Amino acid sequence: MPHFYNYKEKYFISTNFKVMYSTLRRQQYLKKVKLFFLMFSKKDKFIIVREPYDRMESFFRDRLRKRLTNDDEWLRSQKIFFKPLNVQKGSTTEKYEALANLSFEEFIKLLPVVFNKNRHLHPQNYIFKRILPKRILKLNNATDMEFLASNLKLNIEIKANSTDKMKTDIKWTNELIEIVNQVYHKDFMLYSFEKK
Repeated sequence: MPHFYNYKEKYFISTNFKVMYSTLRRQQYLKKVKLFFLMFSKKDKFIIVREPYDRMESFFRDRLRKRLTNDDEWLRSQKIFFKPLNVQKGSTTEKYEALANLSFEEFIKLLPVVFNKNRHLHPQNYIFKRILPKRILKLNNATDMEFLASNLKLNIEIKANSTDKMKTDIKWTNELIEIVNQVYHKDFMLYSFEKK
């Protein structure tokens, strides 16, 4: 998973895909590092987490809408849906149409089958279980975003790969909420996210 070292301010910060990863990659003083360096360092460590419902909406908009093309160049986060959609041996057009026609509801219903097959969907606690952070920062929490900017000296105005303004048909039903609550139960518990 993505771990960075700020060589000017002397701290580590870790995140997950769909949790400010692209923004962190564009920071002037951050260098991507391996988990190994964090494990044996006494320097401060911070992690950024994202509320699971918001993370799933962002994944759907980015991976299954914005980055969906009909050119047989599939992202790993798209390929994981081929088998459950019965198109793994289909043509490029069949695969494209299956993904393009996949509704948000169908995506969430497939989540229990695919979440372990791609890092964009892994529960965040998988990634951070070996890190003892000084502070856990929540994306979309104003106080935590101010801490990132003021204390960690990160430019949070860099909006890379944002899907916030994409219009997609996303409707949460009680059934879909319950699926996300079950798949990401530990994330809700460990990071004190409020369940719908």
